Amino acid sequence: MFNNRTHEGWNLDLESGTWQSVPYISLTEQETQVLKYSAMGYTTQEIARLMFKSFDTVKGYRKSILEKFDTDSITEAINYAMIYRLID
Repeated sequence: MFNNRTHEGWNLDLESGTWQSVPYISLTEQETQVLKYSAMGYTTQEIARLMFKSFDTVKGYRKSILEKFDTDSITEAINYAMIYRLID
């Protein structure tokens, strides 16, 4: 879990029983908004309309999010962001 004030993250390794440091991933305001809208079930086209951005711009935000979280799908990224309290 992350401490929002210090941006320190820790995960418990169940095999060794030790806590391991996790790098903090920061998101831009637009990336955070895309994740929140995605978590609410909006499509990329709908998010583009809500954010007054082009479809390709929103696709770029999603690609950046997936790269930062090293995930293959927006669903995995949403889960990661919720676990580490990057979105609520």
